[in-house]
Amino acid sequence: MVRHAGGDLSPGIIVFYFTGTGNSLVAARRLAKGMMGPPPIPMVKYLDVKEVKPKADTVGLVYPVHHWGPPDAVLRFARKLRATHGTYVFAVATYGGHSGRAFQDLSKALEEKAHGLTAGFHVKTVQNYVPVFPIPDDGMLRSLQSAADAQVDAIIEKVKRRSPGEKEHWRYRPGVRSYYLNSKRKLHDKDSRFAVRDGCTSCGTCARVCPVGNIDIVDGPDKRPDGSDYVFFKDPDGNVFLDFASQIAA
Repeated sequence: MVRHAGGDLSPGIIVFYFTGTGNSLVAARRLAKGMMGPPPIPMVKYLDVKEVKPKADTVGLVYPVHHWGPPDAVLRFARKLRATHGTYVFAVATYGGHSGRAFQDLSKALEEKAHGLTAGFHVKTVQNYVPVFPIPDDGMLRSLQSAADAQVDAIIEKVKRRSPGEKEHWRYRPGVRSYYLNSKRKLHDKDSRFAVRDGCTSCGTCARVCPVGNIDIVDGPDKRPDGSDYVFFKDPDGNVFLDFASQIAA
């Protein structure tokens, strides 16, 4: 049960998730089922409320690593989460390349409501940043998913024991820190530089699955609500669209 305010602490688990391509949703569902809890709840459902106060004594946050840290939607949700004292609040960060600052920024956001992160765990899954990394073949996908399932199962047992979690993998070097902070500030303008290629069929899949409702279908190719073109990596027919030159020039 989740309340916007008030309520006593009860035994049990609530899992909240944010997903872009589905990897974190798969992990969240497996985690919730393995912990005998209710189905996971999307974080975006609560982005417009002032405060979220779960009654469970165990709260899980599952999300992908975006640009070496939690997505902004996850940090916005974390700032609203007021967990009761004594709650075991843990994070599961899915990543394909490097887990980066998967937990540091999240813990700071949680502390705004006086409860930091109790434990953090990593799950390595599919690397789906296609501008840089190749799309894995079916065999590699099965191997990665099997390994990810095993990692989630191990996390379930650690959460049951209320483990302190894993150490953060990321350590800044001076030059990397400057690049990270500067590039992250510009991150949310980059999608305006993407362009949909002529092969787009306007099937609308990207608009339906976008977790933050950031895509509209406007007289043809998929568009962001502000009118700028939005990339659609892969449609049901297997077409991949990406104005790569525009992105790397950002």
